[in-house]
Amino acid sequence: MYSIKKIIPFYTLIVFLAITSIHQSDAATDREIWDFIQTEALKIDIDPTFIYSIAFAESSLNPWANTPRARGIMQIKRGTWYDMTSIPYYKAWNWKINIKTGILYLNYCKKYLKKYESFSYPLLAACYRYGPNAVRKSEFNLKNLEMPKNKIYKKIFSGDNQPIEEPVSRTTSSLFNS
Repeated sequence: MYSIKKIIPFYTLIVFLAITSIHQSDAATDREIWDFIQTEALKIDIDPTFIYSIAFAESSLNPWANTPRARGIMQIKRGTWYDMTSIPYYKAWNWKINIKTGILYLNYCKKYLKKYESFSYPLLAACYRYGPNAVRKSEFNLKNLEMPKNKIYKKIFSGDNQPIEEPVSRTTSSLFNS
């Protein structure tokens, strides 16, 4: 008979290998992420470099980025996720689904700003970062919002809609293994 002490390490190894293979198979190059964002951005008429910059600011393009509040490349919170899609939240680790959902939210924010005749890329970034209601409560004035500490967001809030350049090819997994 097998003892529990021998079985647990075996199953731990199997789970570790399964998770590792999922992460490696889901790795994407910056170029693949860029190309995907370009295709999706055309559908909603938002500058793809702006979207790419938001993704970079949120996670450095890490598809497994995780905070207590948000997940994935676009760092989407659970509530926002379910406001945009019925796809289960655990799918936020899939970089394509995460980006699509983040773009859906950007489009929602864009429509919200246009409804109040206040669309600009800096305000769109603020909506993504702080939420549309916070931006409305600020009277659509960035000076009434806390300036983000993130350098990319600072540039966007200052009017630079494209603070990140088109990528060179490298895998996102190479970012975290060096």
